[in-house]
Amino acid sequence: MDIELRISKYIPNRMFGFCGTEQNPNEVFFHLASFVSGPSKIPPILGERVLVSMDISQGQINVAPKAIQVVRCEEPIVLEGVVESFDYVRGFGFIRGVDGIVYHLHRSEFVYSRDPDVGSRVMFVAGTRQDKPRACHIKVNS
Repeated sequence: MDIELRISKYIPNRMFGFCGTEQNPNEVFFHLASFVSGPSKIPPILGERVLVSMDISQGQINVAPKAIQVVRCEEPIVLEGVVESFDYVRGFGFIRGVDGIVYHLHRSEFVYSRDPDVGSRVMFVAGTRQDKPRACHIKVNS
């Protein structure tokens, strides 16, 4: 059975996540091994549309079904931006992308786990969370 869903959660260091709808964000569990990233090799991005193949015959009560394959519907957009603000205590801030959009950033999205300085130039993948722009897989430019 194939269904179009959105990535609602992805935990890079654990290599798994969930796909779903607004009403049921944790509808389907997936492991990174089942994710088809395409030529970009970019890991899953919050909010991206994916086509999910799953075997519903193996469903268990109160357990999300497991995806057999998760294929992204379109290639992700990599952008540059500048960190406009960052709260070191709470671990979040904002990036203004070259596209003029302000993206929410969270410490957990940094590839090398280094908190940014305000004014730092960064590369990131545009994502969404709760229909708001979110910076994913952030790398601070050297």
